[in-house]
Amino acid sequence: MNLAVQRAMMSANSRIAGEAMLTKRLFATALVGLLALATVAQNPSPTPSTKQPASQDQVVRITTNLVQVDVSVFDKDNNPVTDLKPEDFEIRQDNRVQKITNFSFVSSDAPTPGSKIQPPADSSGATVPSTRLRPSEVKRTIAIVVDDLWLTFESTSEVRKAIQRFVDTQIQPGDLVAIIRTSGSMGVLQQFTADKVQLNAAISKIRWTPSGHGDQLSVAPIRGRYESNDEINDLQDFRNEVLSAGVLEPLAYVIRGLKDLPGRKSVVFFSENLTITSAVGLNDRLLNAMEVVVDAANRASVVLYTQDASGLQPLNYSAVDSSRPGRNNISELGLNGGASMGGSTGEAGLARLGALAERRRIEFETHSVLDYLARRTGGSFSKWTNDLNTSIRNALRDGSAYYLIGYRPDEESFDPKTAARRFHKWEIKVKRPGLKVRYRSGFYGSAEEASSSAAPHAQAELVKALISPFSSGDIHVRLTSVFQGDPKAGATLNSLIHIDGRDLVFKEAADGWREASINVLAMLFGDNGAVVDQSARSQTIRVRKDTYDRFLKDGLVYSMTVPVKRRGAYQLRVAVQDATTSRMGSAGQFVEAPDLTRDRLSLSSVVVSAADAGASTAAASTANASEDQYQQQITSAARRFTDGSMMDYGYVIYNAQLDKANKQPQLQTQIRLLRDGQEIYAGKATPFDVTGQRDLKQLIAGGRLQIGSAMQPGQYILQVIVTDQLAKEKFRTSSQWIDFEVVK
Repeated sequence: MNLAVQRAMMSANSRIAGEAMLTKRLFATALVGLLALATVAQNPSPTPSTKQPASQDQVVRITTNLVQVDVSVFDKDNNPVTDLKPEDFEIRQDNRVQKITNFSFVSSDAPTPGSKIQPPADSSGATVPSTRLRPSEVKRTIAIVVDDLWLTFESTSEVRKAIQRFVDTQIQPGDLVAIIRTSGSMGVLQQFTADKVQLNAAISKIRWTPSGHGDQLSVAPIRGRYESNDEINDLQDFRNEVLSAGVLEPLAYVIRGLKDLPGRKSVVFFSENLTITSAVGLNDRLLNAMEVVVDAANRASVVLYTQDASGLQPLNYSAVDSSRPGRNNISELGLNGGASMGGSTGEAGLARLGALAERRRIEFETHSVLDYLARRTGGSFSKWTNDLNTSIRNALRDGSAYYLIGYRPDEESFDPKTAARRFHKWEIKVKRPGLKVRYRSGFYGSAEEASSSAAPHAQAELVKALISPFSSGDIHVRLTSVFQGDPKAGATLNSLIHIDGRDLVFKEAADGWREASINVLAMLFGDNGAVVDQSARSQTIRVRKDTYDRFLKDGLVYSMTVPVKRRGAYQLRVAVQDATTSRMGSAGQFVEAPDLTRDRLSLSSVVVSAADAGASTAAASTANASEDQYQQQITSAARRFTDGSMMDYGYVIYNAQLDKANKQPQLQTQIRLLRDGQEIYAGKATPFDVTGQRDLKQLIAGGRLQIGSAMQPGQYILQVIVTDQLAKEKFRTSSQWIDFEVVK
């Protein structure tokens, strides 16, 4: 972009020093005045809602009129084959050839998996924020599920490194990703994002769970069973049986949640130590849970890629099996008496061989479980490798190119009278020699339309809209959440909810009034998916004509304030329903609350507003001041600006280090403007002037931008970057960003 265009877009750089009073007034307005709204909350009264239309990009379909399956084909070098035609395939159901009636090839046009995406050049070290994806922009949906209930301490570290490598170097434009732990609460869908900041926050929470079954080492010391401890052993067997089956419950939950997301979905599952048998026999709970996962995956167009997180491990004796005295080692088996460690005769030798057999049994059964889940859903299982990124690479490769093959099932495939769920096996072959085919093993003969009985409950539909990763629906909703901290008073999350008044139905009432009824549901999720706080309102809005006209023009704003008791990542989701038409809309925002007690550089959220043109006029009337405040309230909530207008932005800098000599901070501030993930403007790093600041540990900053004619209508991101010259290098830079829209 040339200099002339940059000047047209920006009338000035940050001008932070000269506008301290402006930004103080802006922040006070945004965080106090704008949150005082004339609305009266009532008890929630949900009303029936219409069902959201099904995704047109549905992959797997199992109905009485059409059965459709996704098929991946590779050459000898594992490259996707893209030029096949219907006549190149043969598909059988229960060993009977089916006539192909639907056929298509789907390609995401994504770059080669593993190719590194270079972010815009940035010497500050700040992370480049990602643009929120719309459903039509999603090319691949990937959920990474970490079984931290069973992972060992050693494996947990390696899994975390593999996922970090994926986020840093393998995510492509159009990827929608979630990182989920089986030990966390399952508010799943709100975690899907394209934002690397949010994904890194999820990675930081992957830790070894001491209360789970995982040992500290991937190959645990050989243990024995003792006659005197039969009750303890039986209790442990029962616990393991329940826990291993319980691990698959959150996996099935994630898969069901993926059902309504667009396209072919991939789930990468990291686990180890899952066993099908114990001393008391088969683990029926685990076997049943495996069938549930497979059926849910095949109906939700989800492909499972599983990875044995233990990597390449020895199945013979290792250093952890030393004969030194102590609990849980070979000396417990009585092997250090009567026979040498190298011997295999006598009772000691037999005990040692039995213990090794137990270790190998666990390895074999873990592989059997993970291989079964992958094979039955059309994915792949990765084992005996220390490259734990293998399964992720396979998921990225397969999700980039596949075929959809459909046929009309015969009457015997479904039994509408008894609703019997009989499994039907698929066999799919490619007639061209030398190619490998991967597909789902089959499906259960239970049609989806037969299984859906009554219409979904209105509350369930409102929650469904709320947890969706997309801002969607027939009602346009914009959410602005502002983190503000105080080391003494504590932190709060202040949120503005903007609703487009044109999307609501206002009925004419007596005496010239107009009325609209809405239901508002808001939930704040923590970094583990648990609900931290929630609020539900049913509101009847009664307005006169002048206010009604203003609502149609500017929309209306609701507010909520939530105390943030703990540092960490939070996701606020809001759903709005028109009670008259049952139409809905939703929005969400990710906010990270820093720990202000650690004396490290941190920033509040960024707030934007229409520039207060009358603020510099001392004789501004009370009416004008009230109108300015109203417009600031609307633009702060809607974050929508016209070309040629002025935009103010503000934020707070916490915990700047002070020079020991003059007791002053040494900060530099910078702004960047991005569109579609690409930097289109970068301001110069400017020294921050603290003149007029009352609290050097809470510095108010900000500036003013002109929305120039060169800025085309669309979504933009404003990022602020602050560098503390006196801080340690690791904690020297902090950044925040906010998105806004430019309209004509």
